Parts: sequence; structure tokens; C-alpha cells
Amino acid sequence: MAVEIGRLLAAGRAGRARLGDRPLAAVDLAVLVRSHKEGEIVRLALQARHIRAVIYSQDSVFAGEDAWELQLVLQAAHEPLNQRRLKTALATSLLGWDAAGLVRLEEDEQLWEEIVARFIGYQHLWREKGFVAMLRGLLRQEAVKERLAARDDGERRLTNLRHLLELLQSAAHDEGLGAAEMLAWLARRRREAGRMGDEEQLRLESDRHLVKIVTIHKSKGLEYPVVFCPFLWEGNAVVRDTAKGEVSFHDQDNLLRMDLGSGELVANRLRQRDEGLAEDMRLLYVALTRAKHRCYCCWGRVKNQKGDVSALSPLGYLLHPVAGGEEGVVPALQGYFDALEDDQAAATLLELAAQSGGTVAVRPLPTENEAAPVAHARAEQLLPPRLFARPLRDDWTVRSFSSLTRGGEPHGAILDDEFFTSPASAADNSHEPVRSIFSFPRGAEAGTCLHGIFEELDFAEVRSAAAQELVRENLERYGFDVTWTETLLDALAMIVATPIDPAEPELRLETIALADRLNEMEFHYPLAAITPRGLQRVFAAHRADLAIGDLPERLGRLQFSPGQGFMKGFVDLIFIRQDRYFIVDYKSNHLGDTLDCYAQPQLARSVAEAHYALQYHIYTVALHRHLKLRLGAAYDYDRQMGGSYYLFLRGMDPAAGAGHGVFRERPDRLLIEALDLYLATGEEGGGR
Repeated sequence: MAVEIGRLLAAGRAGRARLGDRPLAAVDLAVLVRSHKEGEIVRLALQARHIRAVIYSQDSVFAGEDAWELQLVLQAAHEPLNQRRLKTALATSLLGWDAAGLVRLEEDEQLWEEIVARFIGYQHLWREKGFVAMLRGLLRQEAVKERLAARDDGERRLTNLRHLLELLQSAAHDEGLGAAEMLAWLARRRREAGRMGDEEQLRLESDRHLVKIVTIHKSKGLEYPVVFCPFLWEGNAVVRDTAKGEVSFHDQDNLLRMDLGSGELVANRLRQRDEGLAEDMRLLYVALTRAKHRCYCCWGRVKNQKGDVSALSPLGYLLHPVAGGEEGVVPALQGYFDALEDDQAAATLLELAAQSGGTVAVRPLPTENEAAPVAHARAEQLLPPRLFARPLRDDWTVRSFSSLTRGGEPHGAILDDEFFTSPASAADNSHEPVRSIFSFPRGAEAGTCLHGIFEELDFAEVRSAAAQELVRENLERYGFDVTWTETLLDALAMIVATPIDPAEPELRLETIALADRLNEMEFHYPLAAITPRGLQRVFAAHRADLAIGDLPERLGRLQFSPGQGFMKGFVDLIFIRQDRYFIVDYKSNHLGDTLDCYAQPQLARSVAEAHYALQYHIYTVALHRHLKLRLGAAYDYDRQMGGSYYLFLRGMDPAAGAGHGVFRERPDRLLIEALDLYLATGEEGGGR
């Protein structure tokens, strides 16, 4: 079949094979198969001749090799110190290490340590920034896309990989999956691939200029100029089955029956085999009637260890019809073929061709010696590439607070992750600590869990059944033991009752009504090509008004490259009180196990080293722009902007008041106006 397709395509390029007024092309050819396995056999045969094809399949994307290999790579990123898992991942086609390379790792200790270090980095990135950030880093660092794109089946592999990653990302977001939970989810999807939803069905790579490989079932109602049916010589296994055991069949009233061993078992088995042949004939009819101009099918006496497998095929019955005896059609067909000589079979086919009026031709199978040379895209690799001399512009981007601060102050940053917690403040894990907000697990997932609770929590109803269920649901969603429920409820009661402003002791979270809250406000605003030094100069012009005195110098040491585009972010909470608007950000950082660790000096140090001061200034600009747009001339920054509260949740206690666990700053209007101007235009103005 592959040889004949190559011959037709060569004839089309030479203008000798035409459809009407145009040459025959690959898009005019379809190969009909019964299963994805047969389709893959066809694809590989065509690939060997450098003929590109696309498989139209109803299989799940989780059923293929790509899902299996992705699972191996993700397991290595989750457990980078597991040598067996890591080497298994390296051997996948995604990472591309061959046997010689793996042997070299045994001899080159430094190279092995470099690879382990890279995967430890992926593990930390997964914990800190989530699945998407980790995967971006892994795909880029390991050159996965480039490696797959260089393969003959690269487009298919990249399509599958993109599809899998979208499903994984969606699951991670919708179900709040951590690393271990995501791997379990992927393994379960692979096991259940036969019971898929529409979103899991294999997607098509671009099918323009490609030979189509389609299952017979999927081809119903469709039509193709030229069709190949390379597997019709093989019949249904049910038709050939003479083994003992139960059988399924339809009785005279067309009701489905199962015989588990009655006295009629032999007769019912013959009935089952006849029904199997009838189903094969229906599929044969579909296959042979899809072609508009020409249909190829292969036929011959094909035997394997179980005998003549072509004798009981639907094509065998069509070309050599026999009348069924008392035992049914299948035994009669088997008896006919047992007595049929090869020359008799050939004579029958030639007689059919002679009677067809030129619509049927019988030809021997082509051989490789008859194959026409195939022109293919690989020849282009021999051509010298054009050199791209001018630089690519990469200064348009979407920024966020984290993208600005990534890489700045790497040694002092205090992040929401146990890996970065200093030994002095880490909880003693030599014994089970007393359950409290201090001993609640740390890390990005713990922070996300607490954020999820506060986003939906009614601050005035922390002791309600609804609050208890909310806490329990979030603990389960993020993989924490639900026995933490009461501990978190006690902590929530203390947090919402803690004053958050020394000047207004009555201002507590529990006094903020649901109607006065806006949770998780997303924003995007235009951003000019800013630089670290530019930020430094803008803030230095207003140093006297800053709560963090050395903030300008810290901003000047940031390492982001200039770029214009948009600034984006999410504000945990905006609330309104007495016509003033306030920003709240929840921080789950573990600074220590006593309230003294969350006093103002410690909070100021944490805010400075983690660059949270830049974060709340960015948020204030977003709210400032929003209020100017919504309120127009009625907006007055000095009167209506209340300031930002950074709530370090582990350190909030009503007895300690607003002096512990709460960092507050209200940026000066002139600074916000200068920063707004700089972010929007790149102009450094508005200083004193």
C-alpha cells in the first residue's frame, strides 16, 4: 500500500495522475482501518517512505505513548533524587537520551549531578510557582519542543503533548491538585482511557496536504477520491473462534442472549459466528463504498499459526460466496476454502474482473523494486539556510509583580515555602508539635489553601457550619488532613477579630460586610518599557514618604529586562469603608512560632526582602486607575484611598492588637501619581 501511494503521489507531481483539471495529491487519499493499532501500522509504513499522514481517531489522548512518557517525566520532576525514575524519564523521546548517553552518565559524575540539580530546580519551581511555571521551565530547558518537532511524526507528538498539558493544567486549576495528586490523577486517566469524555479525544494535527488514516466506523457518510483498505483480508476473531466458553447471540425474536453452557451451546456458537460475519459484512460495505474514483483492497490466502485467517474474512465471503448449510454460513465457508486451490482462487478473481466491464482490476501486490522515488521535505535540509541578521524584538511582554522580582535579592527573600525558611525560625519537627496556626504546614499549597478559605469566608460567621464546611473542603482540595479543621477555625476567629489599624481599633475583618468586599480583583493595565534604575529613581524622589527606607536601592538591584506591554495581577481583597477604599493581601509566611516573630520590625524586614512594598504600590496604581475611571471627577486620592494592609496570618491575635501580624502603608499621592506616570509612559516626573 505504501509503495502504491508513493507511486500515485509521484505520478500526481509529474501531472500523470489527475482529478479533473488538477493533479492528484496526498489530501485526496484515505486509508481505512478498523482500529488505532492498524492506523499506527499504516502511519509507520508511510513514514518509512517519508509520506506524511494524519490519523483520525476516537481514542483518548491518555491511551497513547505520549501520556505514558509525560507521566514518567513528571514523576522525575516530582522525585528528582530517585535515580531510577530520573533515568527512566531521560530515556523517553521527550528528553531524548539514548543508551550511549545513559551509559555516559554512569561514568561522568559531574554531568549526572548537573542533571539532578536541574530536576531539583523543577521540583522547587513546581512547589513555589505551580505546575504551569514548572512545565514551561522544563520544556524550555530540556528543548522538548525542538526535539519533537525534528521527528517525522513531530506534529502529531506536539499536538498530543499540547492537548495533554491543557487537560493537566485544567485539572490542576479546577481541582486544586498538588504534585502528588496530579500524578495520581494522570495515572488514573491513563487507566480509564477507554471511558473518556469528548475533551480527551485525540485532536488532529493539521491535515492539509496529508494522507488521511480513518477508522471505518468514523468514515460512515463520508467520501474520498481514492481509498485504500489494506486489512480487509483479515476477519473478526469471533468468526474464527471455536474455543469453549460462553457465547452471545440473538434469538429468533432478535433478543440478545448469552449461553453459559446449555445443551444448545454448539449451535449457538455457530449462530454467534454467523452474526460476527454479518457485522463484518456491514463494515465491508461501508469501507468499499467510501471511494469516489478508486478503491484498493488487498486479498490473498493469508495464514498464521491459527490457520487461514483470510478464509473467514468478509472480503473472502464477498469474493467467494457460498450457501450456508444446516450449521450456518461460517462452517460452509471454511469447508469451501479448505478445498480451494490457489489457481482456482485466482481464476475466480479474474472472472469477476472480466465481468465487471472495466470497473474491477486484479493486480499483484507491488514490490519495493517497483517503487517510484519519493520527493519529500527532508531534501530541503540539504539546502543552505538563510541567515537572520537583524535582532528579534522581545521587549513586548505581560509583566507581573513576580516577574519583576524574580532573580532580585535571591539570598534574603522570605517566600511562602518551607524550603526557604531559615533554620532559626523553622518549627522543631523532632516531635509532633502542638496544633496551632504556627504548626500548620508551610509551602505554596498551604498558602493557596488559606487564600481559598479567605476568598469565600464570611468574616462575621467564622463559627458557622458553612465556615466549617468551607475549611474542610479546602483542606481536602489541597491535600491536607481534615483534622486541621478545628485548628484553622480557631485561628480564623482570632484573625478576623484582630484590629488591623492602630488608628482605628474598631476596624477588623469581622466588621467588613460581604457587600463591601471585592475578592481576587484581576487587573491588566498598559505598561511602558520600565527598568530597575527607573523605578529606583521614581521611588528615591519620594524616599521621605516610604515605610521601607531603602526600597529605592532594593528596586535598583532587580534584574528584570526592559519591556513594554501590560502589567497584570490579582488583589486578594479590596474593601470599602466610609467611602474609602483599602487593599488587603494575605500572607501565610512562617516567620516563627511566637507572636514576637511577627512584630513590626520583623514584618518590615519580610516586606522589604520579599519586595512586597513594590507589590502593594503596583496594586495601589491599579486601584487608583480603576477609581479614576469609575468615579471620574468625584475621585479624590487623599480622601478615598485608605491604604494597603498586609496580613501575616500566623501572627494575628486580638490580644496583640494591630502591632503584630499586620503591616500597613498608605502610599503618598505624589508617589502614586509619579509611579502611575512612569509605568504608563516611561517618563520619570512628578518628584518633589
